[in-house]
Amino acid sequence: MPKTSKRKLKEKTESGMRPLLINAAVALAAGTVVFLIIILILSAITVKADAPSDKLPILAYAAVGIGALACGFTASRRQRKHGALTGLVCAIPFLTLILIITLIAASGAPEAAIVYNIPIVLIASAGGGVLAVNI
Repeated sequence: MPKTSKRKLKEKTESGMRPLLINAAVALAAGTVVFLIIILILSAITVKADAPSDKLPILAYAAVGIGALACGFTASRRQRKHGALTGLVCAIPFLTLILIITLIAASGAPEAAIVYNIPIVLIASAGGGVLAVNI
């Protein structure tokens, strides 16, 4: 009888991990698409309005925050429980993607951008998760 319970436990664990990974992948895709759309809109606005270059990092941080919010919202909306935790778990791949983009795009010292991106992504995705569960 213990072998049967171990098998059921193993099947339950495997089946529980796959939806979590699919959920994280869908949330990462949604967050990335929202982030890219916001970046495209903001870049078009700055080109047309001839905005000063000192305002661009602020707009980029806003785009990162909105993308992270969409990532956490999507993940928690699909799972419908544990909003902040689900948002934070799905923030990790999004944060990794943003940090890779930052390292590629930064020509000088990306340390400040990395330091600012980490709390923005974590707070926004947890907030998106809480928002998704409570709506």
